[in-house]
Amino acid sequence: MSSTLIPEELNEGASARVRRLMPTAHQGALDPFVFFDHFHAAPGAGFPNHPHRGFEAITFLLSGELRHADNMGNDAVLHAGEVQAFTAGSGMIHSELAGAEEAVEGLQLWINLAQALKGIAPGYQPPVAPRKVMAAGYEMQLIVGADAPIQLHTPCWIAWLDIAPGECFTPDVPAHWRGFAYVVQGELHSADFARAIGGEGLSLSGAEAVSSPTGVRVLIALGQPHGEPIVMRGPYVD
Repeated sequence: MSSTLIPEELNEGASARVRRLMPTAHQGALDPFVFFDHFHAAPGAGFPNHPHRGFEAITFLLSGELRHADNMGNDAVLHAGEVQAFTAGSGMIHSELAGAEEAVEGLQLWINLAQALKGIAPGYQPPVAPRKVMAAGYEMQLIVGADAPIQLHTPCWIAWLDIAPGECFTPDVPAHWRGFAYVVQGELHSADFARAIGGEGLSLSGAEAVSSPTGVRVLIALGQPHGEPIVMRGPYVD
C-alpha cells in the first residue's frame, strides 16, 4: 500500500533550509533509499566541509549554482537542470556551497550501499544533464536507468518527470522494487488512491502507476532493496 510522506522543515549547514522526507520522526528509510532533502541555500551558503561514508548520493539542481569540492581533488559547479553523484564508500570529505550571486535550490537523495560494498573506494561523477525522454502525456529526465548518465552500485531507476493533467505514468521496473515519489509542484495520486501535493511524498512499489489530475513536477526513485540492517549515524550509513 502507498502512503503519503510528510516532510520535516529543518535548518542545516550554513544558512541552509531543508524539507526532509526521510529520515524523520515518522518516516525511516525506504530500502534502498535512506535520506532525501529538498534544500534551499542563500548565496554563498550551503554545506561546508563534512564527512560521509557507506552510501551513494545524487544531487539534482532546480535553480542556481552549487559548487562541489572534496578531498579527492574534485572541484566542479553544478548548474540548474544538471545532476551529479558521489560514492562515499569507505569515507570522504566534501562541501557543497551556493554561488555568490544567487540562491540555490535542489534535491539530494542517498542510496544505501550493500554491506559487502561499504568499504569500496570513494568516487565522484561530475555534473551532467539527465537523458531527456518525450512521450505522450509526460516529459522525463532520466537520471539513473537504461542509458542514463549516472551509474550506481545498487540497481535503481530515478527520474524527474513533468506529467500532464489527467495523465498516468507507470515506471518500467521490477514489481519487488521499492521507493518513493517527491512532489515539487502539483498533485500526484498512486494506484491505490494515496495522494501527495507539493512538498509531500508517496511511498511506492515497483511498476506502480501514478497519475495527476492537475499536472505534476515530481522526482520518482525506485530501487532493489538490499534487505539488510540500516544503521545511520549522522552523515554515516553503516
